[in-house]
Amino acid sequence: MAPPPPAIVETTPPPQPVLPILKPGTKKRAPAKPRLDLEAVDAAAAAAAAESSSTASPGATLPDPGQDPVGSATGTEGIGATVPPAYVPAPPEPEEPASPDELRGQTEIQVMNVLGSPVSTRAEGTGTIWSYRLDGCRLDVYFFLDVADNQRRALSYELTAANRFEPLADQRCYLALKNASASR
Repeated sequence: MAPPPPAIVETTPPPQPVLPILKPGTKKRAPAKPRLDLEAVDAAAAAAAAESSSTASPGATLPDPGQDPVGSATGTEGIGATVPPAYVPAPPEPEEPASPDELRGQTEIQVMNVLGSPVSTRAEGTGTIWSYRLDGCRLDVYFFLDVADNQRRALSYELTAANRFEPLADQRCYLALKNASASR
């Protein structure tokens, strides 16, 4: 009598995440790698062993760890019946600190979506300067015409915080301007 055919275990790959469309100038980073949770692997193996022993007939004995469970001479029939490792999602990537650098290369409309309407605008040479002010914090964004798409884009900025000698004063100043526009 021929031995039974080997068991085929089909595995499906995890679904690929849907990636958002990045804004111009956004830094691209490699995705975080998932970590292997060894405790979850051990728990899954123990659960699989308990399940297989509970479904065995009362008089049946379990094979020795070194012995092929099917009993063939080649030892390949039992391969594929292993428990897949459990993965734990990687921790979230740390957020980059808020900075007006994110405005560089954005159009006037994109900057308006981030910071709202400017307090004042003025033309200087071929450029336009938008000014934002809030509690001793001042941000001037300089726009110039991009000939590639005929739109004005933010080329540079000047940020002045009232307490600029404190650590992270510029970040706090920019965040205050950004949050003020979100609350309007």
